[in-house]
Amino acid sequence: MTEFQYSDLLRGPTMQIWIRIMQWVWIFLVFYINAQLMRGGFDDILDILRSPYATPRERFQARTKTVTRTLALILAGIFGATQIAFALWFQGGVLIILWTQISRAFSA
Repeated sequence: MTEFQYSDLLRGPTMQIWIRIMQWVWIFLVFYINAQLMRGGFDDILDILRSPYATPRERFQARTKTVTRTLALILAGIFGATQIAFALWFQGGVLIILWTQISRAFSA
């Protein structure tokens, strides 16, 4: 049996399709996770902004917290989507390697 060339794996059409699929999965996950994180993530800040009893200083602090929290939630969404997509990509890559090894063994 010939030695499997792992460097050829990423150049193969099957892995290229799998990489493209996982890129779309990552994009979907970024949007989905960010939508879930943004839902209800600003209720406490909005209560301060809408309150007739809040001072101008409290409203200013709430507005600055909104920007900071938005950036933090977006980064958390990107990080979470990357973790999920990378794990799925790796598992699919292992299956592709096994599939090519098994098909080569039975075709020889």
